[in-house]
Amino acid sequence: MKIQYKENEIKNLILNNDFVEIPFDFTNLKSKTLKIEAIVFERKIKFELMYINKKYDFLFDSIENVVFQIFNVDNELLSTSKLQLRQDLLFAVKQITNDYDDLILLLIPKNKKSLKDKSFSLENIENYGFFLFKEVKNG
Repeated sequence: MKIQYKENEIKNLILNNDFVEIPFDFTNLKSKTLKIEAIVFERKIKFELMYINKKYDFLFDSIENVVFQIFNVDNELLSTSKLQLRQDLLFAVKQITNDYDDLILLLIPKNKKSLKDKSFSLENIENYGFFLFKEVKNG
């Protein structure tokens, strides 16, 4: 199991595996929790993006205030984490259950401009996407 992915590894994932983008609409992220429930690769999974520290957000880096949560089919919380680029957001979940062992969830740039721009913030989060890959095992 791997947690951090480099650019060339992500390109290989895109070329060699099935994947889908989890379509979050970031427009009202500061005012409400964004929820997505879907059946992906024959598995039901629920994701939530939540903005915290609304009252004192001027004291914090705004992207640090975003929490990503993953729930299973029974609506049990599996993982809560901060947003990290190119990190498998399912890594902690894989430590708990093997239901998602062949899946990789990455937050990666959706365009060349974002790929070159190294600053990841709440203001440019719409240029990034949550991509869920189903790993093809050889052998």
